[in-house]
Amino acid sequence: MKHRGRMWISGALMVIGAAVAITASKWPFRTALFPLSIGACVFSMAIAEFFLELFGRDVSKQDERGTKPDNVDPKTARNRTVAIFAWIFGFFLMIILLGFTIAVPLMVFLYLKVQSKESWELSLLLTAATIVFFYGLFVWLIETPFPAGWIIRWIGNILEG
Repeated sequence: MKHRGRMWISGALMVIGAAVAITASKWPFRTALFPLSIGACVFSMAIAEFFLELFGRDVSKQDERGTKPDNVDPKTARNRTVAIFAWIFGFFLMIILLGFTIAVPLMVFLYLKVQSKESWELSLLLTAATIVFFYGLFVWLIETPFPAGWIIRWIGNILEG
C-alpha cells in the first residue's frame, strides 16, 4: 500500500482532535463545550479523510471540476491567496473594531455577497441563521461575554457624555 502525505496529516489531526476532546472532557460543561465540539469535529473529519484516502479513488490528479490543480496559473493562485488573506485580516479587523457579536454576522454576509456573489435572499437567510446559531450557542446557552469593539466602545462613550 502506498502511504500518502494526506494519510499522515489525517492521522495527526485524529490524534490532536482526540487529545483535545479527552482533555476537555475533564473540565466543567460550560468550559468544555467549545473544545469538545471542535475536537470531535476535527477527529470525525480527519478519520473520514483518512479512510477516504485509504480506500477511496485517487482524487489528487483532479479537483471537483475535473481540472488538474497543478495547472492553475501562478498569477491566479497568487490572487486567490491574497484575497483569502485579505478576508481573514478583514475579519480580525472587524472583530477588533466592532466586536464578535457584530463582526461574525457581518463577515458572513459580506463574504457571501461580495466574494461568493450569492443572491440577496441566500445571503440574508444564511446571515440570519448565523445570528441565531451564534447568539443561541454563545450568548444564550453558555453565556460567553464578548467585549465590545473599539468603535462600539467609542460610540458608547460619546453617548454617555
